[in-house]
Amino acid sequence: MYNAITPSTLIPASASRPSSRLELHPVGDLGPNGPDARAVLTYSQSTDPANPNYADMTKLYSDYGWVTMPFSQGDIRRDPNLKVLNLSERN
Repeated sequence: MYNAITPSTLIPASASRPSSRLELHPVGDLGPNGPDARAVLTYSQSTDPANPNYADMTKLYSDYGWVTMPFSQGDIRRDPNLKVLNLSERN
């Protein structure tokens, strides 16, 4: 698979968004302590060059890196970016 980052000034705005193809690569193993999974998003989290996430995942992908995916309640609660939204059904 070939992925490239192109300055947004060289491509039309209508083409500067990620494709609809799935480019999230997950891998995992079910160990004695539960799932051990990693993933990488090949095209990064932002198409805006001014955004700090502009080339983050593309760089990680090119360095053969992975993001550890949280699965346990403790892993999820320790995430510094965790936001909880409680929903309830109206009767």
